[in-house]
Amino acid sequence: MSMDTRRWYDVGIAMLVLALVGSCGNAVPAHPSVLYSVQWIRNTRVHVVTVDLNDRTIAVKPMLAYNRLGKRQSFVSFLARSEPLAQITGNFFSMDNNLPVGDIMIDGQMWYYGFLGSALALTGDNAARIITFPRGWKYEWPGYENVLRGGVLLVENGNYTLAPRTQGFHDPALYAPASRTAVGIRADRRLLLVAVSQEIYLSQLARIMLALGCREAMAMDGGNSTGLAYDCDVKLMPRRTLASVLIVTTRPTNWPPTPAEPAAPSVTDVPSAWLFHPGVLANFAQFRYSKPPATLADNPRPEEVPLLPTGENDLTGVLPTRKRHPA
Repeated sequence: MSMDTRRWYDVGIAMLVLALVGSCGNAVPAHPSVLYSVQWIRNTRVHVVTVDLNDRTIAVKPMLAYNRLGKRQSFVSFLARSEPLAQITGNFFSMDNNLPVGDIMIDGQMWYYGFLGSALALTGDNAARIITFPRGWKYEWPGYENVLRGGVLLVENGNYTLAPRTQGFHDPALYAPASRTAVGIRADRRLLLVAVSQEIYLSQLARIMLALGCREAMAMDGGNSTGLAYDCDVKLMPRRTLASVLIVTTRPTNWPPTPAEPAAPSVTDVPSAWLFHPGVLANFAQFRYSKPPATLADNPRPEEVPLLPTGENDLTGVLPTRKRHPA
């Protein structure tokens, strides 16, 4: 290909991307349940998308590059594919094979088990939790519809909670100042997508999430991966391609489909311990691990897993029906 041909080719690609972004903005108008703001918190300019999870026409879910594992895609091309109401960088991934470090479930289908980090988990009724298992534990996520695991826990029960090394994160770059992304959940069922272009420490990000009123929060991929878009308007553009993003979109008009029977809980390589379910926590003594987990010695003891207040551990009638989008 000659230099002139190559130049015109690059110009054509750039015009196509601009056209896609422009059509995306026109196709998906601003939604009353998804709002964007810029706030100054602790001398830091913070981009915040607030999602009202009380609106059950809204769905929050991960998206994989090209709908495949082991691939990467530009932030803009993610936007062009899904035309979301909002989009933020997804979980950490390996630069060697582009695989995520944590679990990914999309529309009730389990795509990947990653065994590391905290998870944003949502049911079909938009009940959202940030859940943390010890590194190496596998969970089948019964009753949940969308799960994005692989984050660093920042806030739990309204308290500053930051111990990435305990969670199994050892990359030195994680502990240096960097631009950041995070998700948080407020008591009023608002989900916050947060991005900061200024280089800050994780501890600063945790305090920002607390200042925003989050009861639970986790950090996602940042640095060169930091990206945020609202109504297909890119507020922060990543400086590299990504393996996944988290999007906010609307459900199909025929949602929900005919409900199916809830799936039975299934846990692999987890000792009898306190196990998370949507909105509740219960001790399943009947579940036993089939073999000793290789990393059990490095995992917190079961009694170190946070419990709900006494009286809130009864599962009767609360395990939700697993819902799926129609094909």
